[in-house]
Amino acid sequence: MYAVDQHDFYTNEMKYLGNKDEVFPRDVIHTYKLADAIERLLAITAVPQDFEPARLDDRIAKIRLWIAQAYAFGHVFMVPTKMWSIRITNEADHWYHSKVGDYEDLYHFVRDYSQLFDGYEAVAKVALIFSNGVSRKYSKEQFQRSAPATAIVDATAALTHANIPHRYIVAGDDWIKDSLLSEDLTNLDAVVCFDKEYLNDAQTRKLDEIGTKLITWTNAEQLLSTITPSISVHGADNIVVQARENKDDASAPLILHLVNFNLDHDDDAFTVQNDVDIALGRSLTGRAFTSARFYAPGVEPVALQINSQGEETVIRVPHLSMWGILTLA
Repeated sequence: MYAVDQHDFYTNEMKYLGNKDEVFPRDVIHTYKLADAIERLLAITAVPQDFEPARLDDRIAKIRLWIAQAYAFGHVFMVPTKMWSIRITNEADHWYHSKVGDYEDLYHFVRDYSQLFDGYEAVAKVALIFSNGVSRKYSKEQFQRSAPATAIVDATAALTHANIPHRYIVAGDDWIKDSLLSEDLTNLDAVVCFDKEYLNDAQTRKLDEIGTKLITWTNAEQLLSTITPSISVHGADNIVVQARENKDDASAPLILHLVNFNLDHDDDAFTVQNDVDIALGRSLTGRAFTSARFYAPGVEPVALQINSQGEETVIRVPHLSMWGILTLA
């Protein structure tokens, strides 16, 4: 994060493969949120050794999910055509080579429907306070190529899996520009603070002024019990929904990225989820919607039935493979 103002975008490697049960990469969510907070784009990829399993047995489902996740969060995953994967003493370097047909449909989807990506940013009624002081502390204590083991990483993972839209606000220091002091916090439903020890007096006062909207982190369960979700999924588990809007165009549709991480490890494929209901609370955007369309890689867009009752809009998605996009207008 040095010299942020002089950079147009960042390119970096992340540790994507967690434990065997972790299909949807966790730590990278923090990196996407932080990049959004400093208004920079990420061109991201996995650390070399994370490509080694695909080299060994040509299983690519997780890599496809990494690509979908990056675009759903508003960033870019570098095309994994030829990736150095591992270096072992006295052996030639190992390289992962993708095959024709592995990933083209995902990248063509992004290009063919660029209007669903360009100019969009995350919708959020909840903010997490990122303290650069905490990040610096952990940088001194450990060297790792993934997100620092701080509470904000746990919080953003929990909120993401609960489909609670949120963003970061940077509490800066002598290294990184502060955005907290100039931020309007009145339109937020909740602001989550972690370690006030690393905030200056002005930053602390700014947070104290919002009263009951301020939540002091203790654990994920406490956080989720405090915030009412504005998006819910019915009829399927393990679906992450990312809401995005174009704030420069009031007529542009609201975008909901739907990422399905129900992975069948034996088949190395994502299990199609049928008749998935996406419920959206009007409190998230204040807008009423009358039409919905569904887009997905490799299929033609289709109009879907939309049911608006009171403060909630429900859209049924007949078939969701790994990734799809709902547009609401």
